[in-house]
Amino acid sequence: VNNLSSLTPATSLSIIGDSGNSSTLKFTNYSSILSASITIDGSSATTEVNNIGPGTPTVGYGDMFTTSSGPFAITSATVTNTLGGQISAGSGQTLTITSSQITSDSSSIFGLATSDIDFVSGTLSSDGQILANNYTQGSGATLQIDVLTPSDSGLLTISGTANLGGTLAI
Repeated sequence: VNNLSSLTPATSLSIIGDSGNSSTLKFTNYSSILSASITIDGSSATTEVNNIGPGTPTVGYGDMFTTSSGPFAITSATVTNTLGGQISAGSGQTLTITSSQITSDSSSIFGLATSDIDFVSGTLSSDGQILANNYTQGSGATLQIDVLTPSDSGLLTISGTANLGGTLAI
C-alpha cells in the first residue's frame, strides 16, 4: 500500500498484518498522515512501514506520520523513517514501541520534543534526531545511536525526564 497524498482519518488509523495471509504487509507513506491515534501491529503477520520524507527534515512540516490527540503504538513491526520524514505522537501524547525494529536515518526526525516515548522492547537505531519530552527505555530495549564523527552522529534530545534501562549501543 502506498500513500501518495495527505491522509487524515478522523478517529484512528490501524495498519495490521493479516494472520490468514503469509505475505508481508508493506505500507509506504510519501506524504503526511495525521490521525487522532495510530496503531501499527505486526503481531499476527509480518508488517513493514516506511515513512519517506521530502529530503530535508523540518519539525512540524514535510512528510509526517503523527497523531493529533491520541497515542501512537508500534508493536512487532519493522519501521523505517528516511529522507527527512518525521514519525511522532502529537504534543502531549505517547509513542509506544514494543518488540519492533525502528530505523531512522540522518536526515529524519523520530519523536517530538513535546511528546513522550515509551520504548518497551525492540531496537531503535538512528543516526538522525530522536526527540522526546520524557523518554522511558525498558530492559528489553536497545537504543543504537550511530556516531560516525564528532560532527556526524545521531542525537537523543530529552527535554523532561529519562528512565533508562536496556542497552545503549554506539
